[in-house]
Amino acid sequence: MRTSTFRIFIFSTIALFLSVYFFYVFERYKSNSWNRQDHANIKLSKKDNNTQAISYSACNMDTVSLLIPQKTIKKFDSVVDSLINTKTKLLRLSHYFFNTKDPFTEILMPKMKYSKGALNSIQGNNSIKLKLTGGQADHFNSQKRSLRIKSKNKIIGNSNKINFYNPKCRLGGIYEWFNIELLKASGLIGLNSGYCSIEINELSKGVYFYQEQPTQKTLQENNRNKGVIVRTLYINDSLYIDNFYDEKSLNNELFIREKNILQKKIDSFNNGSIDVFDLYSSSHLAKYFAVIDVVNGYHAAELRNMYFYFNPDNHKLEPIGREFSTNYYFYIKYWKSFLSPYEINQYSLSKKWMENIFNTKLLDNINFKEKYLEHLNTICDKPYLEAAYNRLEEEIINKQKCLSLSNPTILPFDIKHYSKNRRLIKNHLKSDLN
Repeated sequence: MRTSTFRIFIFSTIALFLSVYFFYVFERYKSNSWNRQDHANIKLSKKDNNTQAISYSACNMDTVSLLIPQKTIKKFDSVVDSLINTKTKLLRLSHYFFNTKDPFTEILMPKMKYSKGALNSIQGNNSIKLKLTGGQADHFNSQKRSLRIKSKNKIIGNSNKINFYNPKCRLGGIYEWFNIELLKASGLIGLNSGYCSIEINELSKGVYFYQEQPTQKTLQENNRNKGVIVRTLYINDSLYIDNFYDEKSLNNELFIREKNILQKKIDSFNNGSIDVFDLYSSSHLAKYFAVIDVVNGYHAAELRNMYFYFNPDNHKLEPIGREFSTNYYFYIKYWKSFLSPYEINQYSLSKKWMENIFNTKLLDNINFKEKYLEHLNTICDKPYLEAAYNRLEEEIINKQKCLSLSNPTILPFDIKHYSKNRRLIKNHLKSDLN
């Protein structure tokens, strides 16, 4: 009897899971073509003759007007159709259940290549290159497809290489932006982020969340000297350089020299000749993980989500954070409590999600621990967060209006989430770490 009841329970659970998953996986793609206007968008009105000074009735944001050839649009449509079709969805289901190849990687990524387009402005049309970006269906299953655009000229602010996302792909984006501001306030490198309106061939695509890719201009704006920007991977107990960014903006001699120095240090780290903090800046990592704890942004602790700047002054890597996925929209019991880097190792789920070099290399370093706790105590003081909010309040209000225009169903920004997490951390520090 018990065996029969247990089997019924197991089969019911599997059936429920499959039902929910199929509802998500087979979510209907809303349009077969990009050549449609976003009718949910509110009409634009020009604030003055400057195309970057565009005002919606409720918020101020930049507008990016793109001219994309129909041939390119059809190519993008084809890529999206191959991603959304039933065959791909079944392959993805097989990937999750049987660990087969991920069709997003096998089908989408190889096709996401740059095509030519133009940026329309009062100064004339500037040549750009653009491509689809993103590895999940929510980047493509609506008229707000995620794009990466690069140009020799400025696109927004001083940024000339930017990712544009449907705000829902970044849980609205407003917490992501606020978290990056906390990074900047901590003396860390922060990426320019915000909201803008997108027009494609004079058709409005509504409000997007944008975030620059790190470039030498990013370093300059963050008071850093020119240097190598990389993303790294940690596979089979070894560290690898996955990619370089904006290396063409560096003097070739400087790039080759710094690249070789970095590679030698990584080789020395892999063979055990040097410690993790001979390669990474302990003070910057300590501040970075302290901010992650305060904002509940553990997704940004994944090595694959982090860029690094190789500082030519001390030849150490500094983190450039992104994709916090601050989970104040979706409460899960696992995430309701504060987790320090020292506790992450105790959780199998977090080990799977955050499995990278830092889990095993930071835990026993007293110098790192002291710096981490010092900064964590600083940013968890009530006056510190209140001052940060007050300093940014006007921008928060404006960005919330922009987000509401994009998707009024997304919950508004609430500083109380940070306050609650701050108190959890303070109590934890008093009881366990002192």
